[in-house]
Amino acid sequence: MSTLPEMLKAEIHRCRRVAGDCAALGSTGAFASALLEQALRDAEQALGQHDAAGIQQALERLRRYREVMPESPARPVNASTPVRRALPRTPLTPYWAAPREQFFTWKRAA
Repeated sequence: MSTLPEMLKAEIHRCRRVAGDCAALGSTGAFASALLEQALRDAEQALGQHDAAGIQQALERLRRYREVMPESPARPVNASTPVRRALPRTPLTPYWAAPREQFFTWKRAA
């Protein structure tokens, strides 16, 4: 059975890979990478201080981060066939022909 610091070290190692994957995404993963780096700094500080409660909190925080999934392969698209999208068949009405609002009078029950 692993001890708490060993579990945290393994989680730090996993999250370092995730942070690298997020950074490789460019501006899309920059925010996630920054959050991960802060969580990693906090985890290393808790390890350095040998604080059991801090190590537990850091471990729970790091476990929330998931791996970046690779892009799914794109379906081959035949370039000769046009892309058809289904459009709604509702008649278009100009904005001045919109139905008028109906105002109701609300009365309290006697």
